[in-house]
Amino acid sequence: MRQLNTFRHCLIQQMRSLLEVLTVAVATAFGASHAADVNILLVIADDMGTDATVGYAEGTAKAPMPVLQGLQANGVTFTNVWANPICSPTRATILTGRYGFRTGVQFICQPSNTLGVAVTEPSIPRALKNQANISSAAFGKWHTGRLDAAAPQTAQDHPILMGFSRYVGGITGAVPNYNSWPRYVNNLTLVERLTTSTTYTTTDTVNEAASWIKRNGNFNWLCWVALNAPHSPFHKPPNHLHSFDALPDTGATNREYFAAMVESMDTELGRLLSSIPTTVREKTIVIFIGDNGTPNGVKSGGFRGAKDNIYEGGIRVPLVVSGALVANPNRTVSQLVNSTDIFATVMDVHGINLSSVNEGLVQDTVSFLPYVKNIAHPAPRTTAFVGRRSSGAANADFQRAVRNDRYKLLRFTVASTGVTTEEFYDLQENPLETTDLLLGSLTTTEQTNLNNLRTRLAELSN
Repeated sequence: MRQLNTFRHCLIQQMRSLLEVLTVAVATAFGASHAADVNILLVIADDMGTDATVGYAEGTAKAPMPVLQGLQANGVTFTNVWANPICSPTRATILTGRYGFRTGVQFICQPSNTLGVAVTEPSIPRALKNQANISSAAFGKWHTGRLDAAAPQTAQDHPILMGFSRYVGGITGAVPNYNSWPRYVNNLTLVERLTTSTTYTTTDTVNEAASWIKRNGNFNWLCWVALNAPHSPFHKPPNHLHSFDALPDTGATNREYFAAMVESMDTELGRLLSSIPTTVREKTIVIFIGDNGTPNGVKSGGFRGAKDNIYEGGIRVPLVVSGALVANPNRTVSQLVNSTDIFATVMDVHGINLSSVNEGLVQDTVSFLPYVKNIAHPAPRTTAFVGRRSSGAANADFQRAVRNDRYKLLRFTVASTGVTTEEFYDLQENPLETTDLLLGSLTTTEQTNLNNLRTRLAELSN
C-alpha cells in the first residue's frame, strides 16, 4: 500500500508539473492564428455519470481521481452536458455530429445486425483527413459498427471505413472479462487480426494509444481513446492501479469494484498523459467525456434516474476540456452542451467549415470552443435533445427529451398502443425531477416554455 501511494504521489506530481508547463505554454504560444497546430486526445469513459465523477456536486463516496482533477484545474468543466442514456447512440453522435434519429442509431449496436452508423455519414476522422490532412486513430471500445448491404463489410472494419487509420480494441459493448477478451487490430488496408488478449483491458487501450501517439512525432493527430472502464463486468483491477487493496477478488459489492475501476481508469489516463512528450503535450487539447449515466446498481446518489432512461441521472455526463487553447483555466461552464457538439468543436479547432464536411445533411452540432477560449459570445445552443428506443426495431417504444436553459420536457411513447405521456420539469427549481409541473396549474411562463419545447420536440421527431 505504501509503495502504491508513493507511486501515485509521484505520478500526480509529474502530471501537475506537465499541466503547469502546458498552461504557460498555451498562454504564450497559441493564439487563433495557430489553432490548426493542435492535437486532440478524446477520452470516453464508459458508464460514468456526473455522480461518479470528481468535480461535480452530484453523488457521494467518489473514487480518487487525481489525474482528472488535474485536468479540471487546468481546464474547463462543463456541468450541463447531455448524452444519450446508452452507449452506442452517444458514440454515434460524437462521431457524426448528428442526432440518433437522423443516423438510425437510437439503440445498442451489435456486430451481427444492420444497426449502426452508415459509412455515408460524416465522421470526425474523415473530415480531418480530407480537410486538414490530419491522421486519426481509435482505441478501445467501438460499439458503433454495422453490417451494410449497400457497402458490404464486417463490423470489425467499421472504424477504418469511418476514416480512422488504425483501430485496436473490442468491437462490442463490453468485454467478457477484463483480463481475457477478444481484441481486434485493423489498419488502412483492412487487414484484420483477432486475438484473445490477456492484458488488462484499460492498460491495453492506453498502451496502444501511447504507442500510436509516439509514432506520430510532431505531426498533428486525433486520438480516440474509448475506455471500457468502468463498464461491467465489475471486478477488482490490478492492485498497482488503485488504492482498494483490501477488496477481495470476489464477494465485495459492485459499487466497491466500480470505484476501484474508476480509480484504475484515472491512473491509466495519467500514464497516457505522462507518456506524451512535453512538446507534443503543449499543443494537445484533452477532451474527457462520459457516454451515459451511471448504471443504477452502482450509482451513489445524485440526479433521478440512471443509465438507460432519460431522467438527468441517465443523460447528464461529465465533460472536461483541458490543455491547449484553454484560457483562464479552473473554470466551470453551465451553458448547454450536447454530445453532438464534440464534432463541431473538433472542426472549429482546425478551422474547418461544417458545410464542407456534412455534405448537405442536417447538422445538430455546435462548437463549444468559445467557452474553452473564454470568448464572450451568444450561447450557440438554446436547447438540448436526447432520444432512445427500447430496441432496434422500427416499432420499438421510445423516449425523448428536450430542454432549454431551465425547463425540460420528456415524452414517452408505447409503440404497441400508441399511447404517449409527457412530463415537464423546472430544472432550476427542481433539478431532481420530483415535481411534474403537468400535474398542477402552469404559470404563463411555464406554459410558454412548454409550448416552445413541444414545438422543438416536433421538429426533432422522425
